[in-house]
Formats: sequence, C-alpha cells, structure tokens
Amino acid sequence: MWHGALESDGLRTAVLDLAARARGRAFVASGVSFARRREQRLDLLADLVERHLDVEALLRVARRGPGRVPVIGPHE
Repeated sequence: MWHGALESDGLRTAVLDLAARARGRAFVASGVSFARRREQRLDLLADLVERHLDVEALLRVARRGPGRVPVIGPHE
C-alpha cells in the first residue's frame, strides 16, 4: 500500500512539510518533479548500458540461456 506513495510530488511535499512543522522548522520544496527526475536517471542508465555493455549478447543470453558454462569445483 505504501510502496511508491512518496512518488507523488504533492503528497511528499505535504508529508515533509508536516514533519518539518512538527520539529518547529520550515520546509521548502525543491520544485523537482519526481517523475521527470526518475525518467532522466533511467535515460542515463540506458545510455550507460548501451555504451559499456554488449546489449545484443545480453539479449541472446536472456532469450536462450547461457549455453555451456564451465563448472568450477571447490578449492582444496
């Protein structure tokens, strides 16, 4: 039920304002949209994955499995 509740900019601002008032402090919202910021972070992650990983190889493994993988036994 609570998962994702603070993703709502309005609810998060209200909760943080209430908590600040309870401590005798003022809360000033940043004005940053949670959804917009999350989208920016996901775009950055996607760019990094494409730049540094072999995406086609990862997709092949995801579709077909890893194939024959050597087994390493216990060390003696």
